[in-house]
Amino acid sequence: MGHWAHTATSRARARFGGSGQLPEVVGRSDPRARRAWLTRARGLLRGALTLRRQPPVPGKLASECVLYSLRFAAVRVSRIQGPRTDHYPGGAPVAGSAQHRCVVAGDLGGTRFRVALADEQGRFLFRDAVLTEVSEGREAVLGRMKNLLRAAIDRSVDPVTAIAIAAPGPLDPFRGVIHKAPNIPHFENIPIKQAIEDEFGIPTSLNNDCNLGALGEARYGAGRGLNFLVYITVSTGVGGGVIDRGQMLLGSTGAATEVGHMTIDMNGPLCGCGNRGCVESFASGTGIRNQAIAALSAGAESSMLGKVGGDIDALRAETVVDAAREGDPLAASIMRKAGYALGVGVANVMHLFDPDLIAIGGGVTNAGELLFAPMREAIAERAMEYYRQRIRVVPSALGDDVGLYGAVAFALDQG
Repeated sequence: MGHWAHTATSRARARFGGSGQLPEVVGRSDPRARRAWLTRARGLLRGALTLRRQPPVPGKLASECVLYSLRFAAVRVSRIQGPRTDHYPGGAPVAGSAQHRCVVAGDLGGTRFRVALADEQGRFLFRDAVLTEVSEGREAVLGRMKNLLRAAIDRSVDPVTAIAIAAPGPLDPFRGVIHKAPNIPHFENIPIKQAIEDEFGIPTSLNNDCNLGALGEARYGAGRGLNFLVYITVSTGVGGGVIDRGQMLLGSTGAATEVGHMTIDMNGPLCGCGNRGCVESFASGTGIRNQAIAALSAGAESSMLGKVGGDIDALRAETVVDAAREGDPLAASIMRKAGYALGVGVANVMHLFDPDLIAIGGGVTNAGELLFAPMREAIAERAMEYYRQRIRVVPSALGDDVGLYGAVAFALDQG
């Protein structure tokens, strides 16, 4: 071993004790203490890579000397971050992949915040969720997010190299700031990236949940092996994301691909964005509910009112779907309009982006053929033959986990 490598290794042995035993603080359950020691270990790793201009041992390549020191430092790092198993009521920490690197993904919604710890193959090693409890305010929400992220980080034996968060827009992915989350009241201008990086000292990213959904579908779902994919989510609202050769299409400020706000009827119903006739105003859960309430308020007869005990404000999109399945004419008409409107939007997306595949997810897709049959009808009528014959339109392969998988993919790319 060359003199520079020998010196770095000797220094490491001296700092951690010649006996090979780690200091008592490393074994304690306090995660902050472990992180402090991990920081020291990473410093040793960098020191092992600082080439001192001394001749190596004859017959040994410089790369062999580097490898020796790297192995020594890596062993110390993995031991430091591996706390005692009795720190976890649910069992021992989980090991990651052979590459000794893990990432943490988070998915922030109006109802829940979910996290997953994943290895380099994108396999979930640990996952959990907490209620967002938006009524308690922004600081309480941030506190719950940090606690759950900490639980995921502490479950990993291997270093966590990146954190990625999926959140509803509008947001700035470049600065990592949520401008205004529509389903999280008072959650405005929140510097998520900075808050999490300050807490854990781990590189963190924030992206629109639909864009990450597209990335997840492309990397791990229905779009694997394809160059160009569009993901559309039909849920409380309608959103979309576009993947071009593995990269998210973000636009100049990160606010691109709002497919739910394409106007498909100039005189259509008012949308939550302030426009009229958006795809979202017809096809989203909110749009379906609003159309049903408007019809019932105008005196239309339907079994939907009986399903909510006469309380029209209690009506939900699920109420409409259930009634349509039972043959209620008004509910069936609303669902047909929603599916057809979605199909018009899909045809527009085909013409705009010419993707290989369009994957459709979100809670409203649980309506099945009530939504998809009229959607296919609209595509057949409105998309040009070249596009409709070539482009596949399929349900999402990842379901509710599409945002988490996208965050994992992004974190792996960054980390």
